[in-house]
Amino acid sequence: MKKNRSKSTLNVLTEDSLTIASASVESKEWFGKSVDRSTIYRWIFSGVRGVKLEHARIGNRIVTSRQALHRFFTHLTEKSA
Repeated sequence: MKKNRSKSTLNVLTEDSLTIASASVESKEWFGKSVDRSTIYRWIFSGVRGVKLEHARIGNRIVTSRQALHRFFTHLTEKSA
């Protein structure tokens, strides 16, 4: 069975990919401290105020990207305005 890949998945794969653990460390740039990995998973699967963090699954790993984190925070900022 062939699955359709969304544009966001392709973006994540062509950008600066990060594992979940690396993404939690990267979040330090926005929050001043690293967020827990479970928070990154929550952003991916549940989202915040209707916005989900873009991701891709590579084998049994889930990856996101620096650019996806930036888009996620930008969309949240726009939603709150």
